[in-house]
Amino acid sequence: MELRLKQLILAGRMLLDIPPNQENLHHGIDKLWKQCRSILGRIHAEENLDYLDDIERYIAEFARVDPSSTAFRYPTDKKGNPSLEGLSHVNLRNLSETMERIAVLLDGASLEFDVLFQAKCEMESWCRR
Repeated sequence: MELRLKQLILAGRMLLDIPPNQENLHHGIDKLWKQCRSILGRIHAEENLDYLDDIERYIAEFARVDPSSTAFRYPTDKKGNPSLEGLSHVNLRNLSETMERIAVLLDGASLEFDVLFQAKCEMESWCRR
């Protein structure tokens, strides 16, 4: 999820002619989501994007459990403490269904950005003739 958000931010910035910067070189998925949602809002300025509220809630829940976006990847933190201390169980079915909802949206946005970027490049190439 973190990598897809970073990819969407970079691709969206290219689509919108926003120079790249270093602000998405972190692991905070809640901050990455805010950047990504802002880009989606600019690209779809005329559309109602309320359906993104659900994704935002899911991401906020992940960020509450794992603010540095590392606990689900590593059993301990850098100091040797258990990564998910206090978490007694994970509902894998719910996690899987939630990740599927997020993946469908983010993968669809990635595909859309690719198509839009290709069209943009073709138009710019055509205009330079």
